[in-house]
Amino acid sequence: MMTTIFFATQTGNAEACAEWLQKDLEGRNHPVRLRNLVDVTAEDLKSEEFAVFVVSTYGEGDPPDDAEEFHQSLEGLPKDSLTHLQYAVFALGDIDYTIFCGFGNSCDYLLSEAGANQLMEVEECNLDQAERLPAWAEAISAHLPTH
Repeated sequence: MMTTIFFATQTGNAEACAEWLQKDLEGRNHPVRLRNLVDVTAEDLKSEEFAVFVVSTYGEGDPPDDAEEFHQSLEGLPKDSLTHLQYAVFALGDIDYTIFCGFGNSCDYLLSEAGANQLMEVEECNLDQAERLPAWAEAISAHLPTH
């Protein structure tokens, strides 16, 4: 089984984290692939079993530009349409904004509303993703399939 790491970024930080996470998980014998949410709709999640979202928040809780269409499609998913999906969210944000990690938390909420199963609580990072990602990678690794 393959795990897909989905990322959404405005400035490149979430993409860099997703790339680092891909290498780390591959080193732990997990089959993973990387996809930008600009290339994905919520319908694509119906073919996934394990998904990790590494997403930043832009402005006041909004998705990055490359994830706006994905977010809209996620809002339209029917209840119980993703009951087969196991997921986790690593959210990047800045506490100086009113809605901290808004897009990451919105993804988590909408995925659970569609019946997906949360593997771990949302990891909210306040500009400290480089320090927090290694421990999170180790923790999520325990929940993902290996070769």
